[in-house]
Amino acid sequence: MLDRSQISNYGLASSLRPNVDWWESHEIERRELNFFQFRKDAVFSSLICEDLARNDPCHEIIRSVGPNLVFSLLMDGPQLEGRWPARYASTLADDPGCTVLTFSSYGLIRRGNENGTFGVSHSVGLLRDSGGQTRQILLPPDHQGVLLTLGSDRAVDFTIDGRETTNASSWHFISQRAIKVPPPTI
Repeated sequence: MLDRSQISNYGLASSLRPNVDWWESHEIERRELNFFQFRKDAVFSSLICEDLARNDPCHEIIRSVGPNLVFSLLMDGPQLEGRWPARYASTLADDPGCTVLTFSSYGLIRRGNENGTFGVSHSVGLLRDSGGQTRQILLPPDHQGVLLTLGSDRAVDFTIDGRETTNASSWHFISQRAIKVPPPTI
């Protein structure tokens, strides 16, 4: 849903009346959480905007499974440490110890930049790891993508009853590189 403040923040008032709450015109199926094991010691899951923002019921399930990585796709502005996605990502990074990556549409970030809502920012993503480190993922204006490199270290996890699990991993940021696609040659 787009409300008055979002319509203002993203400069949409010339197209959408601000005194109306606007809903996207598509069917949202039953809520579903998927977990994918991609290595012997690594599992990831993904969330959309609303599921990251609400503690119930998704966070409880994620805490129960404890994936190593959580990817969250957002319809939001820049991904900054002081904004709501960072706060909610930190709850999953702290407990159960996931590395959380939030990503937002560059189109909404660009609109926010043009409107001056958050100050000029090119942060399309935010990575919060289980060690408490937070890093912005930047997309410079003249680039089309970002190559993000993550690394993993062996980790020891403990179950609630004190049993030790040694086949776990902890993920962290290594590097990011902006990608610029050259114009086609004729």
